[in-house]
Amino acid sequence: MDRSADTEYRVQSRIVWQAKQVTLLQLLRLVPFCGRNYNIIELGPKGTGKSHIYSEFSPHGILVSGGEVTVAKLFVNNSTGKIGLVGYWDVVAFDEFAGKKKRADKALVDIMKNYMANKSFSRGIETLGAEVSMAFVGNTQHTVPYMLKHADLFDDLPEQYHDSAFLDRVHFYLPGWEVDIIRGEMFSNGYGFVVDYLAEILRSLRNHDFSDRYQEHFTLSSDISTRDSDGIHKTFSGLMKILFPEGEATKEEIQAILHFAIEGRKRVKDQLMRIDSTYADVRFSYEDGEGKTFSV
Repeated sequence: MDRSADTEYRVQSRIVWQAKQVTLLQLLRLVPFCGRNYNIIELGPKGTGKSHIYSEFSPHGILVSGGEVTVAKLFVNNSTGKIGLVGYWDVVAFDEFAGKKKRADKALVDIMKNYMANKSFSRGIETLGAEVSMAFVGNTQHTVPYMLKHADLFDDLPEQYHDSAFLDRVHFYLPGWEVDIIRGEMFSNGYGFVVDYLAEILRSLRNHDFSDRYQEHFTLSSDISTRDSDGIHKTFSGLMKILFPEGEATKEEIQAILHFAIEGRKRVKDQLMRIDSTYADVRFSYEDGEGKTFSV
């Protein structure tokens, strides 16, 4: 292959990969509906549909204002003993989650940390478990170059949530600036799935686990911690269930999903190292059965 042909091939490959990225980002919003205890955050510009998917897509998900959530409403009311939202929904999404001037209850943040890490929470005299996934969506006030130069990609969050221990529980950071603004020409004139039907399919897939389907072909780097690998596995499993519910995919398809899953968790970890210097640098990579290493 001559140099010009090689350059054209690389450009075309990059275009194909970018198209896959956009598709995977849109599908990623559905992962909380088909995966238990999945924590995702999406920050980006207005008008990309990030709130709409959680308010309209499934009868098993609820969108609440991030500023209106209390411990009693989300987990359990100690006065009445009544369970909160985590006991009734598969997905709880927090709208308008960003806003540096917003105040949050520290007790709520602390309970959320424990729940997001251990799938349980303590109130009163007992410890309770739940399987609800949590999504946090909000608008960014600055451009990505500005955030990376002057702060971090979590900079727009309220102070109480701009906490490394809380953010470390997030499995994937969805970069909202890479999602297209919703435009009229994006809507289809043809037939599609009835939304309630698709929502029930995704709910049934919560009973399946595809997190090990890459291990026949690839191995994660030993540098990757348990918490990092948990996030990668949850994202990989969710996207596999959506794209290949029968559980079968080619090595190339599996690699694309695995690479994407690692990328999303790496984005979280990169920002944590900006916020908290005690986090060690991690080499996010994986290798195939032939010993070839792929860095993310």
